[in-house]
Formats: sequence, structure tokens, C-alpha cells
Amino acid sequence: DAVNGADEQSTLFLFTDASAKDSGLFPSVDAIAARKKITVNFALFGSCSPIDPAYLATASATGGQVFLLNRFSETGAVFPLMNSQVGGPQFNILHDSGTLAASRDIPFPVDSMISSLAVSTSLDSVTSITLTRPDGTAVASGDPGVIITRVGTGAIFLISSPPPGNWILHVQGSGALSVDVRGKASRDLIRQVPNLSSFNFVTLTGRIGHSGYFPIPGQPVVGDSQKVVARLNGATSNVAFTLVTEAGDPLQPLTLNQNDSNAIPEDFVGTLSLPAQPFRVVATGNDANGTPFQRTSPVLF
Repeated sequence: DAVNGADEQSTLFLFTDASAKDSGLFPSVDAIAARKKITVNFALFGSCSPIDPAYLATASATGGQVFLLNRFSETGAVFPLMNSQVGGPQFNILHDSGTLAASRDIPFPVDSMISSLAVSTSLDSVTSITLTRPDGTAVASGDPGVIITRVGTGAIFLISSPPPGNWILHVQGSGALSVDVRGKASRDLIRQVPNLSSFNFVTLTGRIGHSGYFPIPGQPVVGDSQKVVARLNGATSNVAFTLVTEAGDPLQPLTLNQNDSNAIPEDFVGTLSLPAQPFRVVATGNDANGTPFQRTSPVLF
């Protein structure tokens, strides 16, 4: 009901201490959320043992996360993250999910347009989680403009005025891992900020002289070659697109070009030979100041 009623590009949080009574609906929920570009997160307390697979599937499909929290001491842990996502558009920099066996370094660029940064990590068994700035210093509680919330199964870093450059998240532990990195920008820079606002599998329809690309219903079919259209707003240069695995590893490059006669001239259009595994789409390039940027479409195809 929430996914049906929410605006496009919303972020939803579900709080519960129970498994779903209608888990069989999750494919339909995922499909609607993907079409409306809605991210669904789950805050689970105590008695969800084992975790309902529908929660994990929906979070993965929509670019959300599952937070396992202690009902007595960690109930409010995700509210700083929720608060950071209110008021103004968010820009998805990175989203990885998968299984961690020991440790992993996850690098990501922060461009010069980003005025605040939210880095959230969820992991079944945590040994340590460290976020390092481009100058090599670790983000610590008490640093100016920094709020860190640590729980038994993860950590949330909120940073104001993050310096541009290459950041590194170091995660040590084991089990199901999800990492989400989002940025926001000041209102006077919104039009310049690189933003992968849409990525669609499309078909050409309409009559001669009045044809155009329209999104296909549902998901594309493995093995087919499919036309795709990406919309990247903002001031950018040297743009490149890549398919990555659910865990964020490079899968294959994607060649897209502008000025297709059946699309808006600024849209990036091309043909994709579909891989045999789920993937997300990542756009990289340089922002208006020449600083490297990265944007990730949270939807898992």
C-alpha cells in the first residue's frame, strides 16, 4: 500500500518485529517500486528469526537496506539516516550488497557538487567499519560536521561539507553486507549536479514522424539485445557507463551516445546485450569543476 501511494523516487522505511503475512506479494511490490524508482528499507527488531526472505529480496531489488536492531537500545538508530534524506533530492553515489567473508575496501569518489554525505552499512557480524577521507584521515566522532551512529550490525556516517576526492569504506566482519552512499547538494547548485535520474529499457513506438522510446513493461529478458535510454542531468563531461554486479564489481562497459533522433538530444541511447546475472548501472565522469563523479542507479535489473 505504501509503495502504491508513494510519489516516484521516494524512500520508504518499514519497521517491524515480525515476518510478513503476505510474503508472496514481494515480486509485485518489487516491480512497482522499480517502475516508480522507490527505495525500500527495513528496520527489523528481535523476533524476525529467520529474516523473512521477502524483506531481503525487496531491499536488494530496490537499492534499499535491511537493518537488524536491538529493540531495547537501538530503536532510534536509523532516524539520523532518515533525517538526512528529508528535504531536497538525493544523489545515489554507490550501492553494493552481497556476502562478506572477512574484509573489504570499498572506494568511491565524492564530487565537488556534494554538500552532505550519508554512508550507511549493514552487516550481520561486524568487527570494524572505518570511513577514510581523501587525505587519509579516518572519520571520527567529534569531528566538525560529523555524526556517527553505530549499532551491533552496522554504522551510519553523516558528513557535512565532505572534501571532494576518493573516499574509502573499510568493512571487516562476515555475513550479509549492504552499503549505500548518497549525497545532497545546496539548492543553488541543483541544476549543475550530475544525476542519473533514469535508466530504462525501451521500445520504439508511434507512427511515422511521431515515434519515440517508451519503457518496456517488467524486466528485460536474458540473452536479448535491448535498446536502453539513460538520462544524466547536470553539467558533466567524459561520461561513461558500466554494468556492475549486485556486489558492485565491474561486469561490462555500456556504450551510449547522445543525439539519437528518437530521443531527447541530451539522453544517452544505445543497445545492451543482457548479461546472465543481475546488475546495476553506474555512470562516471567529471562534474562542472572537472572533479570525478559517480552515480549508481539503485534498481537491480
